[in-house]
Amino acid sequence: FLFTTRKNFDAIGGFDEQLFIGEEIFFSLALRKLGCFKILREAIVTSGRKLR
Repeated sequence: FLFTTRKNFDAIGGFDEQLFIGEEIFFSLALRKLGCFKILREAIVTSGRKLR
C-alpha cells in the first residue's frame, strides 16, 4: 500500500489516470523527487472510516 499526505498528493498531481497499469510506480517516483518517500518496515494499522 501507498500512504501520503494530501499536501504531497496534490503537489505531484495525484495519480495519472491515463495509465492502465503501473500508475503507482510513477506516483512513487514523483514522491521521491519531492523527497517524501520512505519505506516503512513495521506494520501499519488503518481504518476504513473517513478521517476528518
